[in-house]
Amino acid sequence: MRSKIELIIDNAFKRVNKIKTKNKSTKELRNVSLAKLQSFSDYTTAYLDKILKELPIYDKAHDFHKSLINIYMSEKEFKDCIKNIYFSRKKIEEFKKKYYLKIKYCFDRNKIIELRKEFYGRAVSLLKDIEECYEKLLNLNKELKKLSSLDPKLPTIIVAGCANAGKSTFISNVSTKSPEIANYPFTTKNIHIGHIVLNERKKIQILDTPGLLEKRKLNKIEQKTLVSIFHLTGVILYFFDVTNFKVLDLDKQIEIYKKYLEDIEKPKYIIFSKKDLIDDENNIKTVLNSIKNYKNYYVLETKDKNKCKEVIMDIINKEKI
Repeated sequence: MRSKIELIIDNAFKRVNKIKTKNKSTKELRNVSLAKLQSFSDYTTAYLDKILKELPIYDKAHDFHKSLINIYMSEKEFKDCIKNIYFSRKKIEEFKKKYYLKIKYCFDRNKIIELRKEFYGRAVSLLKDIEECYEKLLNLNKELKKLSSLDPKLPTIIVAGCANAGKSTFISNVSTKSPEIANYPFTTKNIHIGHIVLNERKKIQILDTPGLLEKRKLNKIEQKTLVSIFHLTGVILYFFDVTNFKVLDLDKQIEIYKKYLEDIEKPKYIIFSKKDLIDDENNIKTVLNSIKNYKNYYVLETKDKNKCKEVIMDIINKEKI
């Protein structure tokens, strides 16, 4: 499979090859060669400009966005890649100007063709030097765009917890977001953003985060959940599944909460979902007796839209969001 840089180079040459000479004069060859240089330079640098423009400046980014970047690459690697792409873009432009002047004042046909090929060789070499960096930044940008509507400055309710605990159903009942909901676990594969509109001037964003599992190394999806929890200002709603249909044993759910959430200094509310499927209410007591640092808890059926709205408004009022 061809890399993105290789495709850009191929398409750049396809564009320049469409620029044809109308006669065999040296003047025509010179003018066409200048147009080809301009076309090749404009086409390739436009792609480099696009990625440089769309990605955040690391040192000016919010901690949330910095941590998102660090899921995929280190700060040093990110900055080095940005620097390398900027350097290549600058050098292509410099070479274009240099060879443009050389060709403009050249009256030898063979030399004009030689200079044109020389420019192509240097420009292509610069582009191939950043092939790996460009691919990495392109993939990173794709991930960041999935969260482009998230505003770290807005009041935020972060919905987290065990997989398949009813988080997405809850969010669809209280916000503008309708996440994918299915009767199998791990439906949420990314952070989904909804909004609770309180009035014309105020809205709260609510995040549906992927479920957390107990394992030694978190995958990138789970890391996004923790980035949200650690770096966004707001309230955490943590969902426990205490039914007989839970994906994780209760002791594992408690262990995850204690490991990742318990010591975070943010308002935390515990949600016991699927009320109609809870056979043993002692499971609720087990959880509450095992954890600490939460402000309140609610037992609800996430399919009950009115109850979900009642709970969310109660929390919003308590926290004065």
